[in-house]
Amino acid sequence: MDSTRELMQKHQRTGSDICDHLETLRFLVVEFDCRLVLELGVRTGNSTIAMLLGAKQIGGKVVSVDRDPCEQAKTNVKEFGLDQWWEFFQGDALGIPAVERPNLIFVDLDHTYLETVAVLEIYSALLASDGFMVFHDTTSKPPVAQAIDEFLNDEPLNWR
Repeated sequence: MDSTRELMQKHQRTGSDICDHLETLRFLVVEFDCRLVLELGVRTGNSTIAMLLGAKQIGGKVVSVDRDPCEQAKTNVKEFGLDQWWEFFQGDALGIPAVERPNLIFVDLDHTYLETVAVLEIYSALLASDGFMVFHDTTSKPPVAQAIDEFLNDEPLNWR
């Protein structure tokens, strides 16, 4: 059986725009014992695989939501043998799935200002008190960064 490192290396060769961040996502799950991960936006499942590899290491779980059926992601998860640590919901990410206090919320949706604001407002209330909310494309998509900056300036929460 492939080791986690070998699986990560194999998966990083996909050439996706998130490849440089896959090891970081896996690391966050493992190092901070994020036993419940909520992923908003799946597409082909590149980030999904990385977080599932971490979840497998610690006995955690990844719950993913996407409006599309994400057939390639489902195939990838099955090929990597990670389906027992994964739940997939097809639907609107702004409709809250039945997830209690995730330790990590990873967001890679449509990158619009309004959607990012909505995600922050809805999901910050669900996040575990010691949890992380991580966004993809904060530098390449200015509306995402703007929404996050404004939210952090307005929210009295202790964010890290």
